[in-house]
Amino acid sequence: MREAVAPLRAHPDSVALSPRYAWTMRLDDGTRLLLGRDQGMPVERRVARWVEAWPEVTASLKRRAEVIDLRYPNGFAIRSLAQLAGADEHDAAQAHRTH
Repeated sequence: MREAVAPLRAHPDSVALSPRYAWTMRLDDGTRLLLGRDQGMPVERRVARWVEAWPEVTASLKRRAEVIDLRYPNGFAIRSLAQLAGADEHDAAQAHRTH
């Protein structure tokens, strides 16, 4: 996996296998990759697809992703704590207005 993420100048900090045999990798910048099981499309191929798309996605995202979910057969999902924090602030503002 080290070679797979090298084009992004990233390094794996840890790789874990869950009791359900799903792989997770944490990168040196704190990003967590949910790799899933080696079913259907191999994990290495999903990582390679993400690495190829990531520079363009990063340019439009304009924030650091906290979790990248690579378990999907046709793409990946991105979760950013900044997005979650923004939603929490919006919800708090809405709650404040209603009380």
